[in-house]
Amino acid sequence: MNLFRKTFAEINLSSLKHNVDWIKTHFPQSPFLCPMVKGNAYGHGDIIIAKALSEMNVSHLGVCLIEEALWIKNAGVKTPLVVFRGFDNEGAKEIIRNGFIPIVSQWEQIEYLEKNIKEAAIPIHLKFDTGMNRLGFNVKEADKLFERFWKHPKLRVKALVTHLYQGEDFLISEGHSQRQLQKINQVASQFSSLKPIVHTLNSAGIVGSFLQKKHLQTQYGLRPGLLIYGYQSPMLNTNDPLPSLKPVMSIKSIVSDIRHISKGVGVSYSHTWIAKRDSVIAIIPIGYADGIHRQLSNKGEVIIRNKKAPIVGSICMDYLMVDLTEIMSEVEITKNEEVILFGSNKDQSLLLGADEVADKLQTITWEVLTSIGVRVPRVISNL
Repeated sequence: MNLFRKTFAEINLSSLKHNVDWIKTHFPQSPFLCPMVKGNAYGHGDIIIAKALSEMNVSHLGVCLIEEALWIKNAGVKTPLVVFRGFDNEGAKEIIRNGFIPIVSQWEQIEYLEKNIKEAAIPIHLKFDTGMNRLGFNVKEADKLFERFWKHPKLRVKALVTHLYQGEDFLISEGHSQRQLQKINQVASQFSSLKPIVHTLNSAGIVGSFLQKKHLQTQYGLRPGLLIYGYQSPMLNTNDPLPSLKPVMSIKSIVSDIRHISKGVGVSYSHTWIAKRDSVIAIIPIGYADGIHRQLSNKGEVIIRNKKAPIVGSICMDYLMVDLTEIMSEVEITKNEEVILFGSNKDQSLLLGADEVADKLQTITWEVLTSIGVRVPRVISNL
């Protein structure tokens, strides 16, 4: 691929494998490992990540949309795809036609599937709402649902599902997560004759189970999202040692131009930054159209030559500006030098994490990662 603009997202598949291997090593009894590749694999590039995870022999891959599942399947990925979003009658036809595994959370969806099954039975996963109040059957409907599937075996309930809405409190014995697990365990006992697996643990739940020292025995299925991409929930409140993860994506660009300006001169739109001294300003060819949030104007940082430099002035659609004055007092920076917007340098000795960027934006790591736009090519690295 020709990069006419030297701006790209470096996707380190060795780091991805490191993170997945950590999960496999610490949860050897889990019957279900379904990394989430929805939302363009959290911004990392769904085809790249899905193919890599398939080679790592995960049991399933999770997407939100049927469209995402089709895109990944058509790229040649053979790993079973679980579709988490609801569907209508046309969606049911597409799910059956392509062999996707649907998460069923409404009575109408059962009817759509039953109406469109031709011959062979299909596997489904039943979702129960244990407190998120977003999607899923009421746990009080478990007996009625069991009777429905016992009488209509063309829909095979292979798994029961719920979503932890505050997985960060997993360590609290009377916390939200433990109450949710109690509810889904009760449902599982009602479905025991069908022998479904139960998948409940998102990234926060996985780390919580690890810290609780229950990971080696857990029989819960795993649905890691943020964790496989190298980050942990910032809401985890613990002093215990956390997993050693490696961020998978680094956003990189170059110094495309250097300007020397005098004290009192402004930079970028509306001159929101005025030089307090004679300054050296680098122009970086990446902007808010690429997913670099404009709120980072005058408060974000980048890495240049293993040093952090501040973003100054308003971030533009296609460019941002960086103050090199401090760095230039120590080393000479020239055009085409590498700039890291977030991620790590080649030896991973200096990291500016997406979680740090999220803190500056007063948002969450997920949003920073998924904001990286389609104009930024994803380039594979295996360092």
